[in-house]
Amino acid sequence: MIIRNKIGQAAVEIAVFGSLIILAVGALLSYTRTIREQQLLEQQVFRQALKDAYEHKFNVTDIKGDVQTDYGATVSYSKSLDKQAELLFEPNRRGYSASSTILWSGAEDPPALNKMRVNQDNVTLSNKTITYFRSNEATDAPDRETQMSALDTIAILAPVAVQFVGSKWFSEHVTDWAADFLKEYGDYVALALKIASYAYLLTKYTEAESKMNDIEARNAALKDQDKQMSKWGWRVASEAKGDANPGKEYLKDIDAQIWDSRQTSSTQNVFSETKTEDFSRIDSTRSASLTDTVRRTFKLRYDVTTPNSTIAPSLHTYEYISDVSLSQGLGADRNYSSSQAGTIVSQELGWTTPH
Repeated sequence: MIIRNKIGQAAVEIAVFGSLIILAVGALLSYTRTIREQQLLEQQVFRQALKDAYEHKFNVTDIKGDVQTDYGATVSYSKSLDKQAELLFEPNRRGYSASSTILWSGAEDPPALNKMRVNQDNVTLSNKTITYFRSNEATDAPDRETQMSALDTIAILAPVAVQFVGSKWFSEHVTDWAADFLKEYGDYVALALKIASYAYLLTKYTEAESKMNDIEARNAALKDQDKQMSKWGWRVASEAKGDANPGKEYLKDIDAQIWDSRQTSSTQNVFSETKTEDFSRIDSTRSASLTDTVRRTFKLRYDVTTPNSTIAPSLHTYEYISDVSLSQGLGADRNYSSSQAGTIVSQELGWTTPH
């Protein structure tokens, strides 16, 4: 009797503790799977952001006005992913999200790319350019204000060109009437041209020196301010980029922010099972259909804080814009996309049981 009681007690203990062990192992496997898939998504997002930055090419205009092709960007990439269970008869959905910011560029001022992907759809976030006052006296960006104009170049080359008038080479390469004229009046013409060219050169030199002094003094006064504004993401408007009010304003290109999001979902499952029986076997067929739709609403705004956007968020100034809505459904390939919203996915399973 005692032996039977011990056997019964052992069976009960195995049943209780065995089920607990199986439950713990199942929870551990589920947790491990979640961590693994989250890490895989984070790696994928990082590599995609790095690829986009490396392959991005854009045109820049240098100080001479020449257009050159440069590469790279600052890429902010985010991705949200819904995953369905492998078995349609167990329609459990898991959600994952990851984001990464990459700077990969050989340019001094690479563009910023903001990319967002939800399952199979790319979400486009609008952008705009905001301005902030810099200076009334400036006429262009600091590195372009000091460029030499065409008239300045002529003023420098004019005295050199005048030296050819009356020279032997010049006399041999002009027409007869011009040669006769130069023989009689060449010295006077050359002297007049030299006086005029040197006077023009002196005028332009004085003007250029005064202009350079003003520009250097203004740029020296604005140097610290320009440097600080650059740290906050601003740049000086320039004619080279086709900006309005070059030199007079700071510009900042901003993307819309997702400051809040809402998500709802609906799942409809329909199961059916049929049996066909004869004297030798039973044929069973089980079918399931699933309609799984995920609806997301992204609330957008622009951060138009000027000039310092690093202040406390409570002090920021925002411009709110229209929401972006996205409805996605589960397709036959077990992926979600907008075009599949409301799609019914079916699966059938059959088996035979002999009598």
